[in-house]
Amino acid sequence: MFYFTNGLGSQMEKTMKATMTTAEVVNQWFVNHYTCPRCGAQWEDEWSSTVDDECPECQTRNISPHHSEEVAP
Repeated sequence: MFYFTNGLGSQMEKTMKATMTTAEVVNQWFVNHYTCPRCGAQWEDEWSSTVDDECPECQTRNISPHHSEEVAP
């Protein structure tokens, strides 16, 4: 099991123990596809979520992926 604890045995800890497994945490991985709206550069990057990225060409920030594929880690 993978869970956070404060050592007090809270209801949240008990719920997390019962519902979260290590496999659920580490098995999400995405190939995100991006196109920069400023310069038109296209790239892909692998992340553990569908996170915004920075353009490798012009450094425009906060570009959301236009497509994401869930893949095995």
